[in-house]
Amino acid sequence: MTPVKQEFNVVIIGGGPAGMASALWCSELGLNAVLFDKEDHLGGQLTIIHNPIRNYLGIDASNGSELLERFLRSLKDSRFELQTAAAIEKVDLVRRKLVLAEGAEYSGTAIVVATGVRRRTLGVPGEAEFRGKGILRSGAESKDEIVGKTVVIVGGGDAAFENALMLSEKAKKVFVVHRRDEFSAREEFFRNARGKANIEFVLNSRVREIAGNTTVTAVDVQDTLSGTVSRVDTDAVLIRIGVEPNNEVFREQLACDAKGYILVDNRCRTSVENVYAVGDIASPVSPTISTAVGMAATAVKAIKRRLSGSE
Repeated sequence: MTPVKQEFNVVIIGGGPAGMASALWCSELGLNAVLFDKEDHLGGQLTIIHNPIRNYLGIDASNGSELLERFLRSLKDSRFELQTAAAIEKVDLVRRKLVLAEGAEYSGTAIVVATGVRRRTLGVPGEAEFRGKGILRSGAESKDEIVGKTVVIVGGGDAAFENALMLSEKAKKVFVVHRRDEFSAREEFFRNARGKANIEFVLNSRVREIAGNTTVTAVDVQDTLSGTVSRVDTDAVLIRIGVEPNNEVFREQLACDAKGYILVDNRCRTSVENVYAVGDIASPVSPTISTAVGMAATAVKAIKRRLSGSE
């Protein structure tokens, strides 16, 4: 059977806020677009935000799912093709073509990369084994599960401290394990956490193993100065050590910074002609929903100008 081949003005890869906004603007400007997402639903990181969203201008949402519902309503009348659960086998950015696992080929006059970021993992024994068995996805989601229990939070930034403060309201004890002796979290978070009697800081330390039986029972922590390893008994672990870009398919084809974020100019153009990058994958300084939506508008308007010859 001959593989299906389809051509579009714009091929969008990634279905988070940046990808959805790109599709909306393609529809608004009359560009024929297709959006691919590896998941079976749109939303990206919105689906794992359990805290209230108060910093998206004009909208208050109780969590990411509520904001996603509003975004989906905005897209209801937009004209673009949607491919979810899309297993992309290969992407050739120079030729602006991608191939799905089943062999279907799609090409675009322009490509918009909106693959976002993912939470970094520790890469230690037990991390994969105990995911969902004591390793928490979110403090807001799990706070009722840890009443009277002990929690180890790994990380030193805003996310780690937000979760520490939240869980300290119901947990018996919260340990914050951080590899350095200084935190990157905002001073107000640190000040509030320092005032909690049941929050304890474990500094200059790395988690070397997450241990347990059917669920988590302890973590092994190594002092980075002395090398000494000690065991901390715990009922749960929450890992918040930052994020990393979803760049595996593109890193060898595009110019990226030292951390793997795609480099773009003020029109969201990458190092490859007619390839654009928007959202968190190209915004390490301001990885926000507002930035993602704004970059999407910038990129699609630049594509429209180019296609119309007015650039």
